[in-house]
Amino acid sequence: MKSYFFTIVIPVREINQYLLHETLPSLANLNYKDFETIIVPDTASTYDEELTDTYSWLRIIPAEGPPG
Repeated sequence: MKSYFFTIVIPVREINQYLLHETLPSLANLNYKDFETIIVPDTASTYDEELTDTYSWLRIIPAEGPPG
């Protein structure tokens, strides 16, 4: 059976409580582990380094302004 790697991109205005307490823990509990998640907030936050240390499959790429 062929395994596929996929990327989940989540554009947000800011890293919020729902993302921290619902979305990311739900993704961490998936049985399928061959994926990465990229969060694209408008600006960097104080959570960025802690989150990427906690979730190895997570990258945060601040857009440094609202995306066009």
